[in-house]
Amino acid sequence: MKIINDVIRKLREKQTPWTEIDRILDLPPDGARNKARGQEWYKEIAQSNPHDKASYVDKKSYRDDGSISSFIRTRLDEKKTFSKNELLELHGLDPDEFKIKNITSNEWSMTNGSGDKFYNFQSKILAEPVSDIDRLPEMITEAIQQYAKPFDIDVMDDDKLIGTLLINLPDLHIGSNTAEEYSVYQDGILIQLENQYENVVISLLGDLFNANSFQSKTIHDTRVSDTDIPQSWDEAVLFIEPIIQKALSTSPNVTVVYSRGNHDETITWAFTKYLEAKYPQVEFDVSTKQLKCVQIDRNAIYLTHGHIRKRNLAQLCATLYPQEWAKSENRLLLTGHFHTIKTEDLTGVVHYQLPTVGKSTDYEEENMFLGSQRGVHLFELGYDRVNAIYYL
Repeated sequence: MKIINDVIRKLREKQTPWTEIDRILDLPPDGARNKARGQEWYKEIAQSNPHDKASYVDKKSYRDDGSISSFIRTRLDEKKTFSKNELLELHGLDPDEFKIKNITSNEWSMTNGSGDKFYNFQSKILAEPVSDIDRLPEMITEAIQQYAKPFDIDVMDDDKLIGTLLINLPDLHIGSNTAEEYSVYQDGILIQLENQYENVVISLLGDLFNANSFQSKTIHDTRVSDTDIPQSWDEAVLFIEPIIQKALSTSPNVTVVYSRGNHDETITWAFTKYLEAKYPQVEFDVSTKQLKCVQIDRNAIYLTHGHIRKRNLAQLCATLYPQEWAKSENRLLLTGHFHTIKTEDLTGVVHYQLPTVGKSTDYEEENMFLGSQRGVHLFELGYDRVNAIYYL
């Protein structure tokens, strides 16, 4: 009897099913399990029937486009929610090499013969290779942090300064326009900064660059006029950085806000990250939210490029930023995109649709989007109101 029990124990330690042990030892159904129940070691290796543990399954199919369809089934000791990276690793895939496109997962609880609860977990995913575009933000961030030398400047610090200057820069479309062509606007901004404000907000309100790729395409793969991306970057440096440097020398609080444009959301995000690395004295908002808000005193400044056509933008301002809305008496919603001026009181927030300063492209000429007023609009804010708008 002891010999049989020892054989049963060794077989169970090898995860041999009870039914297979019955067959090997020529025992009646469930005979091996009944013999083992009286042994001290039984609880340690019980797992008393084939349904106590989901056998581990790992099936993969490889597709011509490099994607992988993977199915797994395994046992978990406790219920767990997996992140996408954890799920990839559970499927035996490297999160640095693959990203999840589709997920179908489920789990169900089971109790073995000893009363121990566990979870059977099965998951099916479709994973596709990570592309260079997916890696771009990380690569750019690493490059910027490695090569951008922080700009050193004695920042203005004067408790007597008041007011806010809001510098709006929508639709510059640098690439088809140069810093030299914009010099008159840059001069006007630098002169205005001489007034010395407590706060300066620089809004990069989308479409800072005309193209988003070396192929002269926008983020939606629309072909635009030929654009030299490296040259465009240099032109943006020549136009933007003197404004930031002047703001730092005349104001103790400088903020730069990035907004996603329909032409250039990736390259402008990268450019803003470059500025963030170079100017640690500046507060940057480089998030990818479509609608942003900056609150200063009793002013709420809502910013979005304007290409996402929403009729309920005013409601969204209040819904997405309820605290800023409630604490403010003066609310401004600033957009660009349409290259034309429009002002509308939306009951609670005033919408200013701002013009471009860029010259007309072949597209605008072909579609006769011509004759609109061009310029840069600067808003001077008091504690709870717009004190002045300067048209450059």
